[in-house]
Amino acid sequence: MLDTIFICFDLIDDRRLASRVLYPLKEILFCLIIGNLCNTNDLEDIVYLCKEKLEFLRKYLPYKNGIASVATFQRVLEVIDYKHFSNLLTAIIADYSEQLSDILAIDGKSIRGSGESKSDIVHLVSAYSCENGLVVAQEKVGDKTNEIKAIPDLLRKLNLKGTVTTIDAMGCQKDIVKQIVAQKGDYFIGLKGNQGSLYEDVKLFFQEKNKEVQSDSHNNTDFGHGRIEERCCTATSDIKWLQENHPDWYNLKTIVEVRSKVTNKKTKKESLETRYYITSLPADAAKNLHISRAHWAIENNVHWCLDVIWREDAQQIKNKNAATNLATTRKIAYNLLKINEEKIPLKRKRLKATLNEEFLNKLLTMKN
Repeated sequence: MLDTIFICFDLIDDRRLASRVLYPLKEILFCLIIGNLCNTNDLEDIVYLCKEKLEFLRKYLPYKNGIASVATFQRVLEVIDYKHFSNLLTAIIADYSEQLSDILAIDGKSIRGSGESKSDIVHLVSAYSCENGLVVAQEKVGDKTNEIKAIPDLLRKLNLKGTVTTIDAMGCQKDIVKQIVAQKGDYFIGLKGNQGSLYEDVKLFFQEKNKEVQSDSHNNTDFGHGRIEERCCTATSDIKWLQENHPDWYNLKTIVEVRSKVTNKKTKKESLETRYYITSLPADAAKNLHISRAHWAIENNVHWCLDVIWREDAQQIKNKNAATNLATTRKIAYNLLKINEEKIPLKRKRLKATLNEEFLNKLLTMKN
């Protein structure tokens, strides 16, 4: 794994004047990975940690001039091409991503501390392998655009053959659906009012469904966190009428309704929610319900961890290029920690990496 990381680092263009460089790019990037594997989050703490672990770091790289200053780290993050650097996510775990045949969840997240206002902050769209629990790709949303523009670029980085790509309603776009199928994948996409008559037609169909329509249903119930959640999924491929009215939705085979009722055990208060989906998969209600739930893994397993464990939103890096590059190092560290099979929480793995250099070395030298 470490050899792969160093090879990828060598591919990153160092835009600094070579004659004035005291701290090689590879050494700075390696410090960032180490800091995010360990229990440090902001640049000041990462630099401090690496100074304390200098002898450990010298087992891997020379560090002839020691550890660079925080200002140097900041400048390097500002000048690295964020597109090339983001591609490291895919390259470093290429051996894992080539084996994917599961659900890929696509979703976006903002880095709140990267700008003074909502319109200034960095927004990243990531692809998450639900089966392997890894972030397999990342794309920055361009200024004055939205996720719709970034998702096609993200998908082009991925081998979608044999996978199901799931996206929320923001990604419910005809061109995105067509691209997924063209890349030999299947899609399962949330549907809301942004697609006008398609949403209304699907909603009306399930509300007024007659008994002659062939459909499949599946129910399940979860108990936990002080609540009871009951779900009912209904799926049908008997949608010739919909395909005729909306022919531009490429390879649309099935529409899905998921109704959920959540009951608070203590207060007995109930909340109801109904969601609709379109998919290129057959009408298999149990599988369709599983995919609808799997999509939220990127929220619960990645975005939550970045916010709570790495304190991503608290990082005050106002340069967008720097904020994007630092986010990439967090996701690389996230993947390395997830690949490690020790059954302890990520937060504790980071603490263990800080205190136990043998464990830290193990994280870096894992075999693909």
